Amino acid sequence: MKIFIFITSQTSYFPKSKPSILPALYFAYRHFQRALRTKLWKFILYNVRGEKHTQLFDLEKDPWEMNNLAENPAANQLIRQLTQQLQTLMQEADDPVRLSEPEWSID
Repeated sequence: MKIFIFITSQTSYFPKSKPSILPALYFAYRHFQRALRTKLWKFILYNVRGEKHTQLFDLEKDPWEMNNLAENPAANQLIRQLTQQLQTLMQEADDPVRLSEPEWSID
């Protein structure tokens, strides 16, 4: 089932005192940035002139997103899991960006 939400207010889709409305939110900005937001994590991939970057934030311990955990080898398995979840949502959204390509080519 495809659900697309346009966020136009400050409503939280991950309220602290209630179950999440959605398991994850998927974000896309042009052809060079993709992100996934779960109740616990914010995961961002972006590509600048063929150089790929990853950001991972623990939103419970680091709500201001000051500590990028992506550079910590202990996060590698979590990054793989979040990448798979992101790619699944991208496919469901018919996102033409291919993360496996050097410049994230668009079909």
